[in-house]
This record gives sequence, structure tokens and C-alpha cells, in this order.
Amino acid sequence: MARIMAWLSKKDTRGSLLNFAVTDGSHIIVTRFIDGPGTPASLYFTSGSAWQEDPPDSGQFRMVLHDRREHVAMIASEPLSSLSDDWL
Repeated sequence: MARIMAWLSKKDTRGSLLNFAVTDGSHIIVTRFIDGPGTPASLYFTSGSAWQEDPPDSGQFRMVLHDRREHVAMIASEPLSSLSDDWL
């Protein structure tokens, strides 16, 4: 983080929003960082069996639960669908 901050201090920036994710394939740590005025927005999370276009050919996607297993997990800086029930 210190290296990124040092690099940014040499650039003409007005602040930075950075998302970081680290994983070992089984576990993940995700955080959001802001350098500048304001407060960073939340990160959003969803999980389920599949991320599918619904209805087909609509360009709209949602997390689908086919069974109790969760094969897909997504973390994003903003919801990727308009369905608020899909995102925490």
C-alpha cells in the first residue's frame, strides 16, 4: 500500500478508489480503499449456483439457485444487476 501511495503522490491525481482481492483458491479477502475526500462505497456480494442471463437474450443477469450448493461467488464495487435481493 505504501508503494502505491508513493507512486500516486508523483502523479496528478485527485484521489484514488482501489479494490483489492487476495485468494489462495479456497479463501478470499477483499477490501476497498479510498485516498482523498469522501467515504468509499460498500462492496457488494452475491453467491449461488450460477450467474445467468434472465430472461434469455435480455442482457439482464441474476444469480440463480439451482440447489443448496453455491458454486459461484461474486464481489463487486456496485451491484451488477438491478435485483436488490441478489446483493448483500
